[in-house]
Amino acid sequence: MLAKTTIFVIASLAIRGSAKTVSHDRSMSVNRLLSSSQPLSNDQLLSTSQSLSTEQLSSTIQPLSTDQLLSTSELLSTSQPVSTGRHVSSSQPVSSDQLLSASQPLSTSQPVSTNQPVPSNASLAQLISHCTVNNTVALTFDDGPYLYLENITDILSAANVTGTFFFNGNNYDCIYNPDEMQRVQYAYDHGHQVASHTWSHKNLAKMNRSRISSEMAGVELALQRIVGVVPAFTRPPYGDYNELVQRIAYKRNQTLVLWDFDSGDSMGATAAESKSSYAKLIATHPSTILALNHEVYETTVDQILPYAISKLQDAGYNLVSLAECLNMPAYNSQGTRGSPDPTWHC
Repeated sequence: MLAKTTIFVIASLAIRGSAKTVSHDRSMSVNRLLSSSQPLSNDQLLSTSQSLSTEQLSSTIQPLSTDQLLSTSELLSTSQPVSTGRHVSSSQPVSSDQLLSASQPLSTSQPVSTNQPVPSNASLAQLISHCTVNNTVALTFDDGPYLYLENITDILSAANVTGTFFFNGNNYDCIYNPDEMQRVQYAYDHGHQVASHTWSHKNLAKMNRSRISSEMAGVELALQRIVGVVPAFTRPPYGDYNELVQRIAYKRNQTLVLWDFDSGDSMGATAAESKSSYAKLIATHPSTILALNHEVYETTVDQILPYAISKLQDAGYNLVSLAECLNMPAYNSQGTRGSPDPTWHC
């Protein structure tokens, strides 16, 4: 029985690549035993097992930690790991397919679960649902880039308003399509904030950690390539999130953003109903407003947005970007744009 247990321990040490000596005076090093081409004698096995304490034996066969799994899930290539706090340089592009596939755990001789519970003491991303700078309004727009992005940009800029766009990678259209890249650049170049709404607009709360990380990484990479920035804010689709989503967002240096006012455009509200909702809100004059709109509806662009801007400015609000209404940085990094190549696709 002891021999079987000892063999299992040494096999576990070989798998993890972490064999180490406990007492040089009492036994041969485990590394030497493992590397030896000669079969191990019973005496060597017993000597090795006696040189390791029960606590050390147990520690050698613990499952990979959550941080190790998260680190594994964020490999952007098969050869070089990328730190959760860093991002791929635009000079070394990685395709979206690689991002979505590289988030699977590294294979080992023993399977690693992707659905382990999040430790109760895990570090969690900050969750934002309202602005913090008094008398500010952040008008935000989800689900693009799409046909009306440049029109929204022009309306905002003409009114001296800074908007915030939460982009998907592949929702209404592929962010790498030339027209969509041009629209993203147009909004950014006119001073508006760009942020992440995840790659495919799926419910993050129903995903495992590797898929969540891929959904975030895809848009981060796309915006870095297209406009040279890595966003600091992510809005989870449908506003749905859980502790695992918050933990992964924290590892990716993302702040999660919800809202405190919904225009209702994505829920089928008519333009008149959305205007009425804005009017009722403004009548109560809250100290700040973080408004949710969607750029993919023509009535939002042509009717609701001009009305909301006019009424909000008449009420004395400052209409600013999300970052400005929170007094926080908009981006984790800013640099040069990339040059499109065949890896830029959905």
